[in-house]
Amino acid sequence: MDKPLVAVFMVTYNHEKYISQAIKSVLEQKTSFPIKLFIGEDCSNDKTRDICIDYFLSNPRRIKLFLNEINIGGTKNSLQVYQACLLSGAKYIAMLEGDDYWTDPYKLQKQVDFLEAHPDFSMTFGNALIEDHIGKYRRQGLYIKRNEPEVILPEMAIGLGLPTLTMVFRNNIQIPEWYNNVISGDYFLRLILSTKGNFYYHGEVFGIHRKHISGISRTTDKTQWVLNTAENLKCFYSICKESQKKQIKVKIIWYKLYAFFGLLNKKKIIPSIKLFIEIIFSGYFYTRLNLGTFGLLFREVVINKNDNILDIF
Repeated sequence: MDKPLVAVFMVTYNHEKYISQAIKSVLEQKTSFPIKLFIGEDCSNDKTRDICIDYFLSNPRRIKLFLNEINIGGTKNSLQVYQACLLSGAKYIAMLEGDDYWTDPYKLQKQVDFLEAHPDFSMTFGNALIEDHIGKYRRQGLYIKRNEPEVILPEMAIGLGLPTLTMVFRNNIQIPEWYNNVISGDYFLRLILSTKGNFYYHGEVFGIHRKHISGISRTTDKTQWVLNTAENLKCFYSICKESQKKQIKVKIIWYKLYAFFGLLNKKKIIPSIKLFIEIIFSGYFYTRLNLGTFGLLFREVVINKNDNILDIF
C-alpha cells in the first residue's frame, strides 16, 4: 500500500458490541487518496481482540494492529497509536474510538479537501448523533445544536466541546511530556492543535457517538477527572497563545468548582474546604462564568441534593 494521506487513530477496550461497526465505517470510506487504520487493542476481556484480528487478517495492508499483552490503560494505549500515526508519514490524522462509528462515507474526503485548500487551518470537525445507552445522559439528539459552518479561533477552543470521532487534523504537532499524565486526552489534543491554527466546523453529521456504561468517561472517577484537567491546564498555559491565557485561568477555576462540589458530594469535607479556600483567593473566581457556575452548583448540590453534577463530563 502507498503511504497513507490519512492515518485513522482508533483505540479499543471491551467494545465487542461496537468495534465491528467502527472498523467497517473506516474501510467503507470513499476517498481519492489512500488511508490506513491504526488500532490499539488494550487486552480486552471480551471478544474485541478476536474481531480486530479477523479484520486485520482480511485487510492487512489497510490496518495496523497493536495487541497489548496486558492492559496498559487509555492514555498509554492512545499514545502508542498516536506515535504510529505520526511515524506513518500521513499528512493528516483522523480520530475514531472503537465504540463510535462514521455514517458519512465521504467524511474524510470532505475534510481533507478543506484542509488542502486552507493551509492556515489545523483541524476540521463535524457534528454527531448521540446514542444514549445509559438512559439518563444529559445530551440528547445532536452533539452540537447548531448546523451552520463556523470558523473557530484559538481563543474559542478553551471551552469548546465537540465529538472527537469527527476530528481530522494536520500531522504536525509535538506531544509534550506532561500529556502522559492527562485523563481527558482528546480535550488536550484539541488545545494543542489550537496553537497551530484555526478550526473549521462543517455543520454536517459525520457519525454516531455512543454513551454507555463501560466508556472511559463512565469508568473514571469524575472528581479526579476534573482535578486532573485543572492541573494540566496549568501545563498547557506554558505553550498556549497569548490570546488564550485569560480563558485558561478562568477555566482552571471552573474545573476546580466542579471538583469542590464533587468532594462535597463524597463527604470529603477537609479536602473540599482546602480547595474552596484556593478558589476564592483566585481573582479568576470573580468572573461572570465562575460566579454563575458556583450559584448553579450550590443550588443543585446543597439545595436539590443532586449527586450527578459531574455527569456533564
